[in-house]
Amino acid sequence: MEIGMMRTECTRKKRTLTRVNGRMTSTEEEKTEARENYKVSKNALNKAIIRAKQEAWDRIVEDVENDIWGQGYKIATKQFRKKNELPDHIIIEEAEKLFPRQVICDWNYEPINPQDIPLFTEEEIRNVANNLKTKRAPGPDCVPPELVKAAVEIATSEYTELMSNLLIQGIFPKMWKEAKLAYTLTGE
Repeated sequence: MEIGMMRTECTRKKRTLTRVNGRMTSTEEEKTEARENYKVSKNALNKAIIRAKQEAWDRIVEDVENDIWGQGYKIATKQFRKKNELPDHIIIEEAEKLFPRQVICDWNYEPINPQDIPLFTEEEIRNVANNLKTKRAPGPDCVPPELVKAAVEIATSEYTELMSNLLIQGIFPKMWKEAKLAYTLTGE
């Protein structure tokens, strides 16, 4: 049976089930029968869809084996085409809005006495680690937030000492200052 016809049949049985469940006069036997009919129809439809997807995939694989520049190639390269290509002047205008040019300042730094710098406390380090959002992509250092949380939990005093020493020395790894910027164009 064709998938379209199976989908129509499944929808019809679902409507029947809904009607039977909504009627006050329906018996449990009628409800059970309607539920089973819908379940059988839905399972058959799902299996037919899975089978059709597998057959389509097999045809694409066979097509690639026979003709490397055929339908399989077209499907694969479609992913790499730019759909909404913008003119260069619009891209430049948007980039200038995002990153305005700033006057370069010559900052005069006064030396700071290391004893005047307040050091981090273990509580501060724990709070920062606990407030990290999990299930997020790691940054350029490739360290996921779950790992940072676990490491701080295990070695809080070591992390506190490390961060305090970096603060006193005024040296922070370059990688900590990097970020990935994802620019998405939204419609106006």
